Amino acid sequence: MKKPVSNVAVLIFASSGQRDSKQKNIASSTLVFNQLTQQMKTTVQVAGLPCILITDKEQQGDSFGARLKNAMDRVYQQGYTGVIAIGNDTPHLKPSHIKQAAARLQKGLPTIGPSADGGFYLLGLDKHAFAKANQSSSIKPTFEHIAWKTSTLLKELLQCIDQEVLLLDCLQDLDRLEDVVKILKAGRPLNALLLQLLLFLWESKKPCYQTTDCLIATLPQGAYHNRGSPY
Repeated sequence: MKKPVSNVAVLIFASSGQRDSKQKNIASSTLVFNQLTQQMKTTVQVAGLPCILITDKEQQGDSFGARLKNAMDRVYQQGYTGVIAIGNDTPHLKPSHIKQAAARLQKGLPTIGPSADGGFYLLGLDKHAFAKANQSSSIKPTFEHIAWKTSTLLKELLQCIDQEVLLLDCLQDLDRLEDVVKILKAGRPLNALLLQLLLFLWESKKPCYQTTDCLIATLPQGAYHNRGSPY
């Protein structure tokens, strides 16, 4: 096997836009999630690291934990000693977050980007920490069997890793329609096309008591006015 130029790779672990739209029960959001996946690929490219996209068509396993574990294993097997796993549902993820995690992995140290719902949007582990997290123990769950997609996920993941972890900025991910407003009102710049798609999604599905004009009026200036690429 040819040795990788970098010993750290970024795994984008994501479903297709159509599947995300169905799983998260956000109608008409296929274009949003497809654009998010493309944005993640661009973000990794700007960070200067190898990018490996594994979609639902290639994922293997009967549970989310098993599929993520197998996907990370697959990247390690390609010769990388560190993997930074991200999804496609965190619009404010920046190259700087990935660079921070990569720098830590060069020292064998793990990094987690926590999300506002108690989960995470980024996980950086070297192969030794990953192997340790997958060892059976009577005092902590294995990586595959922690409480995925729950509000206690971050807490259990920290217990599973069981070593000092760098926590990045807490960011909002997109799991339900209500999260669109939280993302728009976070006061962080957004890609111009993604901003338009999110506003359109909210316009088509907004509650009858709130108009898009009212929403825009309450947004922080930096969240609505395009400042160019956030990268």
